[in-house]
Amino acid sequence: ITLPQGISAKAMVYIMNKSAIPGIPSPYYIKTIYQGYLDVGINTTYLANICGNCGFSLEQHLIKAGQHPH
Repeated sequence: ITLPQGISAKAMVYIMNKSAIPGIPSPYYIKTIYQGYLDVGINTTYLANICGNCGFSLEQHLIKAGQHPH
């Protein structure tokens, strides 16, 4: 992507379906995102921080989805 300041950066983005209702993602969805982080070698601390900022625990969501954090 190119930021407004003209700086280029690699990024992963999510474009939400127009019919989706914003809210806390399901444990299964978080498990899928977590696995993607592991698959491509992204530090999962970033995901944990984002989850915490949104008011829920990454670890609790993963356990609900049947996966224990690495």
